[in-house]
Amino acid sequence: MDILSRGHNFSEVMEQNDSNVYNHRSNAWSPQINHLGTDAGSSLNWKLLADTLVVSKRRPGFDAEAVRSLTALLEAIASGEVAGLKYLVFNFCHDSGKEGAERAAGFDALVSANAELILNAPVITIAWVPSDMRGSDLEFAMSCSSIVALGKAQFHFDQASADSFGLYNALSQKIGFVKAERLFENEKVLGAHEMEELLLAKHASDADESQSGIESYVGWLSRRYNASCGIFRAQRMCLGTWERAPIKAMRLQEAA
Repeated sequence: MDILSRGHNFSEVMEQNDSNVYNHRSNAWSPQINHLGTDAGSSLNWKLLADTLVVSKRRPGFDAEAVRSLTALLEAIASGEVAGLKYLVFNFCHDSGKEGAERAAGFDALVSANAELILNAPVITIAWVPSDMRGSDLEFAMSCSSIVALGKAQFHFDQASADSFGLYNALSQKIGFVKAERLFENEKVLGAHEMEELLLAKHASDADESQSGIESYVGWLSRRYNASCGIFRAQRMCLGTWERAPIKAMRLQEAA
């Protein structure tokens, strides 16, 4: 059954939280996130939902502002400055355009910090994907604890994505080197359910939902938070760490 069609009322979850604790958390988070989405030209926007922070990406790729903002946020969560947070949802609600050719400095460190967050804090990261994914967006999503792919989502394993050693390694550890290599060689484009069949997405849904779908999904997931947190932490420990450098840069080093 599609878990997004079960109709959980997330507002009830919010009402059950102590308002004083909620307000304290909001104030505690503000130094780290009050600059997200406040500028009309910002690529990020955020919304607080009880014990969940939803960060929405409005443009493909990760510009310098996004890298700085998200790095500061992850550092605050990992250091224990953000009490009470259980879920960090990255909503990839951008259009289908392509990102810039150059990645912002610090992106590799950001992806590593996101991947290791579950080891440093009891916070589950979720990539919410209602759109096309490729390049750095796909790589960042793969570093989350869980991917939820909606019906219209498409995951592009093209040459731009293949040049990321971190993404290639993450895929290899999850589905094996042969399958990962074939995805890139054939420049495959996978739909939501194909990602779920390969166990690359935790859930796939035909529902064309965004904010309401996030609320329903987190409401459903909150019933098994402790178990989910333990499972995702164990999975991350099994994957270990890896060198994060663009394959092109590694080839240039070898040639030198």
